[in-house]
Amino acid sequence: MNLEDLDEETFKAIKKLVKGFCLKEVVNEYVLDGQGNKQLTKQKISKKLVPPNTDILKMLLSKSETPTTNFDEWTDAELEKEKQRLLKLLKKGENDEYRANESKNKV
Repeated sequence: MNLEDLDEETFKAIKKLVKGFCLKEVVNEYVLDGQGNKQLTKQKISKKLVPPNTDILKMLLSKSETPTTNFDEWTDAELEKEKQRLLKLLKKGENDEYRANESKNKV
């Protein structure tokens, strides 16, 4: 499995998990008044930091068609080629994310 083979939504989800993210959780408590209507009595908003998950990268690299277990045996040309491939992949992901954000802002 290569990162290039993943659809855009899956790639974004993996990228989010690898970078880490912040969750906002809202808990509401309601009470019924005399007429049977719900009234908000408490609202608790909490933010949770989800740390980066490097196990996902390890999994992807272990399933990658490119041998990644021993970089010592790679030539400088092979290392440079792999570096350029990964940089291109990251740039494509950033550009896709930027375009998606721009289109959301226009709506």
